[in-house]
Order: sequence, then structure tokens, then C-alpha cells
Amino acid sequence: MSKLLFTTLALATSCALANDSLENLIELKSTTQFEQLLKEKSIVVVDFHATWCGPCRQQGPIVHDMAKKYPEICFIKIDVDQFRDLSAKYNIASIPTILYFKNGTQVKRASAGVQKESAFKIAFNELKK
Repeated sequence: MSKLLFTTLALATSCALANDSLENLIELKSTTQFEQLLKEKSIVVVDFHATWCGPCRQQGPIVHDMAKKYPEICFIKIDVDQFRDLSAKYNIASIPTILYFKNGTQVKRASAGVQKESAFKIAFNELKK
């Protein structure tokens, strides 16, 4: 029961409208949290990364900037070393990999190196249709 309460409280504050603290940019804490966010948020962008990955360190600031510019979108950062189960489930073979979800369903994948801001904008326009 306490795990459910914690997850619910974390979720309630996770993807609220963003302000300077970027509440729409979440470093994933649990698989349950991930599943909950996918159910509750209409558009979710997931950044699969690792702390030791050079291109991931380049991708991080771009994801941060996108979260700032698009407060209505929920951004989730998933460390592949901490969440091997999710990495396997979504067939993450290289990092960084960006997955786009609409209404809980994966609709787009980008895994060809660091994604530029323009690639995010194109994906967001497609998702909003």
C-alpha cells in the first residue's frame, strides 16, 4: 500500500506543468512509475541513456532544452544500466535511443546517434496530429 501511495504521489508531481524546476523532465525511479506515466500522459518522450555514454551526455542537454520548450510533453530519462528490463522490452540495442509514445503506444523511435532539436520538433508535430 505504501508503494502505491508513494508512486501516486511521485506521479502527481512528476509531469505537472513545467516551471524552472522542469517537472516534466523525470529521471525514472521505478518500472511502475514508467507504466503509470504512459497511462496518464498523452505524449511521452523517453530518453534511454547511460552515464558512461559520450553521445548520451551530448543528448542530455538537448532533451533538457526540449523539456523547457515543451512543458506539455512528459520527458522520461531511463538509465539502461538501472532498467535492463525496460531496455530489453523496448529492444534498446544502442544509446542514446529516443522513443515517442502517444496515448501509451510507442509511435516513433530514433536511435541513429544524437537527435538534434529539429528532429524533436518534427516528431512533436507528427504526434500532435
